[in-house]
Formats: sequence, C-alpha cells, structure tokens
Amino acid sequence: PWRVTADCDRMGMRLDGAALPFAPGHTTDILSDGIVPGAIQVPGNGQPIILLADAQTTGGYAKIATVIGTDLPRLSRLAPGDQIRFAIVTVAVAETLARTAQLALDAAIYLQHLLFHAVPLFWRLHRVHHADLDFDVTTGARFHPIEIVLSMLIKFAVILVLGPPAVAVLIFEVLLNATSMFNHGNVRLPARIDRVLRWLVVTPDMHRVHHSIDPSETNSNFGFNVPWWDRLFGTYRAQPRAGHDALTIGIEQFRERRE
Repeated sequence: PWRVTADCDRMGMRLDGAALPFAPGHTTDILSDGIVPGAIQVPGNGQPIILLADAQTTGGYAKIATVIGTDLPRLSRLAPGDQIRFAIVTVAVAETLARTAQLALDAAIYLQHLLFHAVPLFWRLHRVHHADLDFDVTTGARFHPIEIVLSMLIKFAVILVLGPPAVAVLIFEVLLNATSMFNHGNVRLPARIDRVLRWLVVTPDMHRVHHSIDPSETNSNFGFNVPWWDRLFGTYRAQPRAGHDALTIGIEQFRERRE
C-alpha cells in the first residue's frame, strides 16, 4: 500500500511507498499531455503524485494511470497517514460504476417522491405540484420552495453517502430536469411508441396517471426519470381507470384556480 503524505492540497496528493522505477531511456517529463483530476504522475524520485481539482491541465511528469471518477470523492477525503491501494480497472468497468451511481441517485429520487406522498407534512408541500388543474410542461417546474430546498438537501446527503463523481451528478441533474419537462408535457405519443418507450423512460401518458384526482392513481407511477423503480416496487399503473380522455387532473381539495 501507499501512504498519503502531509504534502497534499487541492492541486495534488503526494504518496510515499516503494519507488517506481523508470525503464531505461525513458524520461520523467512529458512534453504535452492532457491532465484530468485523478491523473497519476511519477517524478524522478519514483513516488506517485495524484493530481486533483486545481492541478494544471497539461504537462508535468510521466503519467502512468488515472483514478476512476467514482473513487475521486473518496480519495479527496483521505488524510495524511492514510493508506491507499491501486487496482487495475477497465474503462468498461469505470463507466459501469458511473452509471450505477446515476441509477442510485435516481432510486433516491423515487424514494423521496414516495416519502413526500406518504408523510402528511411533506404532502402539504408536495400538493402544490399536484394542485395544478392542467398537465403541461409548466407543471414540471411547479414546486413549493421548501420542497425544493428539502429535495436539494436529500440529494446532498445521498451524494455524500455514495460519493459519485461530479460528472455523474451533473449528467443526472441534466437528465432529471429534461425528463421532468418531457413527462409533464401535454402531448400524447402514438400508443405503439409509448408502449415501447415507457420501458426506458417515464412517458407523459405514464406520468399523467400520477396526477389523477383519484388517490389510488395519484399514489402510483412515482418515477421521474426511469420507470424501473415503479415496476420493481409495485407502484406501476399502466393506464388510468377512466382512460386518459376522461381523466381529471389535480387534487380534491383545490378545484378552483383562485385556490
């Protein structure tokens, strides 16, 4: 194992351990090479340096590897004296781990949505979203300010626990907001396309059921991004009981626009 030295900051983390030898004729310097957070460079003394967020973008010492993105948050929490081991990971495995982190975030959003329906105090906030008498793209942005803050704090907690890479979180947020606008859209896809698409993403027809005035339908189809959690946990409902044309949007308590 390698040991983290006291010589570490936001630019890089120097390690101490068995010196890595250079092959005969190879220099310790590189003329030009792109540098990303997690790049591992080896100076003349053979002791690796892991470059972090504020490191240079090109050049430096010989680069031998790069720490995968899902391990960077864990790496940044190491203190001087802590030990670290390296293992070879393929690009395919690294990408799978990043996608797994995004799926875990999506599962957390599904559970959060379920919680905001199940707990009366949270429902008082979330019903602002459901009180809309129309179902269109603006509904996807209609949330109580306190719910937005609580949702952000829950996501922060999940990120701290899982430690996903920043890129994975960014991609997840972009996808979450894009799919929220899509599945709240006042559109109807051809039935054959919708039937296939809802295996991959939450479609407007699928999510429209969730905005039914019927509580048994309101408490279904909680997914925002992917539909798999509803199918897995038994909260999936394919169609509203009365059909989409006869579906009433909203909640019983608020039926006038002035309310």
